Amino acid sequence: MSSAISALKMMYNMERLATALYKAQTRAFHEEEMLNKLAAAAANEQQHVDNLNNRIKELEGSPSRLGLLFQTA
Repeated sequence: MSSAISALKMMYNMERLATALYKAQTRAFHEEEMLNKLAAAAANEQQHVDNLNNRIKELEGSPSRLGLLFQTA
């Protein structure tokens, strides 16, 4: 595997984790403004995930198959 794909996969996993964290934090808040900010942050991170996923595939790589469990281990 190329070093470029390895780096992209690492960033992909970090962005997936960030997305999951923003989504999980919505359970701790009830204020509409905070919920909107967290939703916007999660959507922004998800766009990064999608972009990285597409680039990894363009380079003929595949994203991590281990999922979020691997990232938090």
